[in-house]
Amino acid sequence: MDIKEYIESGAIEAVVLGFASEQEIAQLQSYALKYPEISAEWKAVTVAFENEATKHAVPAPAEVKQRVMDSISTEKKKETPIVPLTPQKTSNPWKWLAAASVVLAVGATSLWYMNFSKLQEMQSLMAQKDAEIEKMDQKVTALSVEQERTAEMKKVLAQLDTRNIEMKGTPMEPTANIHIMWNETNKMAMMKSVAVEEIPYEMQFQLWAIADGKPVSLGVFDGSELENMTDPFAVDAQNISAFAITIEKRGGSQTPTMEKMVVMGAVNA
Repeated sequence: MDIKEYIESGAIEAVVLGFASEQEIAQLQSYALKYPEISAEWKAVTVAFENEATKHAVPAPAEVKQRVMDSISTEKKKETPIVPLTPQKTSNPWKWLAAASVVLAVGATSLWYMNFSKLQEMQSLMAQKDAEIEKMDQKVTALSVEQERTAEMKKVLAQLDTRNIEMKGTPMEPTANIHIMWNETNKMAMMKSVAVEEIPYEMQFQLWAIADGKPVSLGVFDGSELENMTDPFAVDAQNISAFAITIEKRGGSQTPTMEKMVVMGAVNA
């Protein structure tokens, strides 16, 4: 028999990895008893594969490892004792194969578990970043809108001919006080409340311009708008002599309700 040729044939590796048939295993056992070189090579290959599996093993989570060990313990209880047919001087390859299989199984399970955890962590991080970006976009949009509003307000306030007209309270609400900043040239205005009582949600303040002796509606406003300075609005009327505000049903009225006039101010007062 050519011992070197047998060793190089890969038959020993096949037995250690569990790919060999029962006949090939029996043949290796027989050769190992006869030829010390084959016995030594068998042991060396077994140790090499065991070391390789151990080197690349990844520690498994405690709960995964425990399930594997419990499964092995259960299987061992079910096994029928095997009476060895050969002397015990030679290491049992199935013992090493089982150990290597367990190590590889635990390592593979642990690797999958770790990769899955990393994936979940990455997905959570990406969702968090997306939420932060969305919030940032909202802030940028709000800032852009506010900048545009401020620029429009400056166009009214910065004009030298913009007039600040004080509308004072009427007998209905003597303490009320609202200012209107009006530019007759570009026909724009803004309002700011100094003092005015709150009104129900179903009601609104309606601004009127007295033009050529007749009331002209300039729009409706909520109380919060007057408190924070209204956005610039158009004043499309000629020969205005006064401004006044009445309380009307939400949406406004075609004509002012005179008994609900809260403030009034003359242009040339």
